[in-house]
Amino acid sequence: MFTQQSCNSMEQHDYISSFNLLYASNSGSSPGMPIHQSTPTRKSRPTVKGRPHLNIVNVNCQSASAKRLSLERLISHQRPDIVIGTESWLHAGIENKTIFPTDVYQVFRRDREKGNTMGGVFIFAEEELTITREELETDSELLWCRVEMQGSKSLHIAAYYRPNEKDEHSLDELEKSLH
Repeated sequence: MFTQQSCNSMEQHDYISSFNLLYASNSGSSPGMPIHQSTPTRKSRPTVKGRPHLNIVNVNCQSASAKRLSLERLISHQRPDIVIGTESWLHAGIENKTIFPTDVYQVFRRDREKGNTMGGVFIFAEEELTITREELETDSELLWCRVEMQGSKSLHIAAYYRPNEKDEHSLDELEKSLH
């Protein structure tokens, strides 16, 4: 949903670095030591033309549990305000605090139903943001949240996963949530 140009939240180099961190953990090689020992915090939110500026990162995890360390490095390097994730492969038996830095982020998840361990989506956002889960969800892997920022209109964000390109039902459900 968000493109690098529309969000304007990362430099091209940073985007490629983020991709390489996740890809490297999937390919078995290591990108090296993390840049920071803990998740850095900002003193104040950056602004563009006097309006709040958000750093939003979108990742396809293919198992957030297996990529936990890569996710930590990505967070440490990019310092995102919001992370949107697909293919989390999480289930109700996995607590947020075992995967996500819940000390600085609020976590919203929509796991797949029992019996299918793949799929699932999540959104996590810095604790200082005012974010709420929206009731716009349908019968698909879709999670909506609303972000409120002083001096700006509300921002609706979604984590959406389409299991395969022939899944017309999933697209119909996404369209239903938009109306």
